[in-house]
Amino acid sequence: MAEKEARDNSFGVISFVFGVLSILVVFLTVLAILSPLVGLILSILGLIFGIVQVKKGKTGLAVSGIVLSVIGLIINGIVMLNFISILTNLVSKCNAAGGCDKLLEQMAQQQAQAQAQNFANQYASSMAGLS
Repeated sequence: MAEKEARDNSFGVISFVFGVLSILVVFLTVLAILSPLVGLILSILGLIFGIVQVKKGKTGLAVSGIVLSVIGLIINGIVMLNFISILTNLVSKCNAAGGCDKLLEQMAQQQAQAQAQNFANQYASSMAGLS
C-alpha cells in the first residue's frame, strides 16, 4: 500500500524538483546564454507534472512544485527578456556604427582616450603637488 502511495505522488515530487531546479539554474549559470531557456523548460515541465498530480488527487508536493515552477517561470522569463533587450541594443549599436568591428574599434579608441586623459590628469596633479 505504501508503495502505491509513493507512486501516486511521483508527479508531485517531479514537479517540486523541476520547480526548484528552474529557480536554481538561473542563479548557478548567470553568465550562460542558455540558462534562462533551460529554466523556462524546467518550469513548464514542473507545471505540467504538478497539474497532472493535482488532477490525480495528492496535492502536497504538487502545489509546492506548481508554485516554484511559476516563480521559476517568472524569474527566467525576466532574465530572458533582459538578455533579448541587451542583444537588441547591441545589434542597433552595431548597425549605427556600420558593423560590429567598427563599433569595437570606436570603443577601443574611446577607452584609450579616456586612459590617456586620466594619465594626463594624474601627471598634472602630481606636478602641481611638487611645486
